[in-house]
Amino acid sequence: MTRMRLQSLVQAILFFSVCLWVLLYRLGEPNFYHVRNESRRAQIVREMVLSGNWLIPHLEQKPILTKPPLYYWAAALCSRGGVTEGSVRLPSALAGAGIMLLTMLLARAMFGNRGAWISGYVLLTTNFFMHQTRYAELEALLALFTTAAVYCFWRGATAPSGAGRWFCLFYLMIGLGMMTKGPFALTFPLIPILGFSLLYKQSIMLIRRDILLPSILFFIVVLPWSCVVMYHHPDFYKLVLWETVIRAATGYVHQEPVYYYFVQLPREFFPWIFVLPCAAILAITSRYAPMRRQLVFVLFWFFGNLVFMSLLKSKRDYYLFPLTPAAALLVSATWEGLWNWVCEKAGSWIAFLTKLLCPLGLICAGAAAVAGNPCEVNFPAIRFPEISPLLFFFACITLLPWCCRMLVPRVRIRQTVMATIGIYMLASHYLYFTLTVPIRNAEDSGKAFYRAVSVIVPSDSAIGFLKDYENYTFVYYAQRPVVLLKDEEELLRFMASDENRFVVLTGKAYSKLNNVPWPLVFRSPFAEHRSWRGYVLLCNQPVCNREKNVARSGRYGT
Repeated sequence: MTRMRLQSLVQAILFFSVCLWVLLYRLGEPNFYHVRNESRRAQIVREMVLSGNWLIPHLEQKPILTKPPLYYWAAALCSRGGVTEGSVRLPSALAGAGIMLLTMLLARAMFGNRGAWISGYVLLTTNFFMHQTRYAELEALLALFTTAAVYCFWRGATAPSGAGRWFCLFYLMIGLGMMTKGPFALTFPLIPILGFSLLYKQSIMLIRRDILLPSILFFIVVLPWSCVVMYHHPDFYKLVLWETVIRAATGYVHQEPVYYYFVQLPREFFPWIFVLPCAAILAITSRYAPMRRQLVFVLFWFFGNLVFMSLLKSKRDYYLFPLTPAAALLVSATWEGLWNWVCEKAGSWIAFLTKLLCPLGLICAGAAAVAGNPCEVNFPAIRFPEISPLLFFFACITLLPWCCRMLVPRVRIRQTVMATIGIYMLASHYLYFTLTVPIRNAEDSGKAFYRAVSVIVPSDSAIGFLKDYENYTFVYYAQRPVVLLKDEEELLRFMASDENRFVVLTGKAYSKLNNVPWPLVFRSPFAEHRSWRGYVLLCNQPVCNREKNVARSGRYGT
């Protein structure tokens, strides 16, 4: 092995070690906070493992056919030793590692070795990647297969020989994507493929025999499970139609305005959102004429899907996640060209502008201290940074490069800026899971209360939950069925039974009820949302000594 290859191997091992740390560090520590579908996925996996029925996912013993089963199968395999927060999230984390590898391989095929390393670095330090690959959601696994499909198609389309095997893998990946989240696995790879082919008048390529014949592999992957489900549930096709075409087109749920995704871009693609628009513009200039075809393909991948998804009425922020590799490719391909363009435009002012970095950084640092807590940990997170941490971020990417330039004049500013971004994002990642998560687990989670309820309430007594939507976090942690009560009328009807019944209300809802006739059994000052003002547990019968003693021995008193 030559010295250069050995050096590359060491770099790859170090890089992927950092990547695995980002994906796996305290993966199971955060509770399910009832703000996403994690607890719903976990409950489905638990029922799959306990029942042994892996064919059709069930939730509260009812078939759940709204999504294909591949993620549940993967999570169930990871949960053979017990269903936990970490085991249910593990498929997403492993998918994240696969996305990283595929993104770098695609960048290498398009832009060379340097582009591969930069694309991996950009992806690793993107907020969207850092948090979405740690959720028990379908998007990371879907992104793995759509990215793999794009990679396989590109290799097949550009291969001088042996393209057939790449197209076979292309259809297999699309099939696995369909088994993860249905027909939307088709749009992410097909929009750039069709757009690129039509623009460059290569649509004839799409009807080549070596491209069409392997499509049978797609049906081999998708049809067996679908046919079995159709046999047991003949109306399955109606549900698929509802979940894809009707729901997306009508916005029956999650309806958002057409500009919704453009508002989400700064948060999800932070910090590279400050570079992404410039990269998109620079990609279509004459500067990048030699790489025009590759960049046009990537632009179709990102912006084509972004426009298509914006036209659909049903939207969620994390639906954008499969576009994250495209954003990383776009930034990596134009990063050095962007700095060269800035230097050209600055001309003789470059030395003066470099000297301005220090005072500019100091101003940002001072403003961050005045505006609030500049060290407020926010990443990985589901919101854009507050003004104080944002100013602190700008202070870091100006002061640290300036210091490095003063100490080591030969170091380029663009290298230190990129290194500073990585240090900032990785440090925020560490602080979030080390310091913030324990606080959130104590103050922004109902886990302790739900588990206390499962101990207090006898196993033969029904539990109700007053809210206008399901709380599967309650179901998962209490390991008990929970009756959803959507309004006060249903609450009164539920508690009017002669049987021993319990109900959980938020502190806010409890304060609004007049002359509550039921005794208070247990109270917690904490809930998933602070506006809920904690939880209360009520019983429709006089509280017996057992419930009183168990409640008193719990973490929170009544």
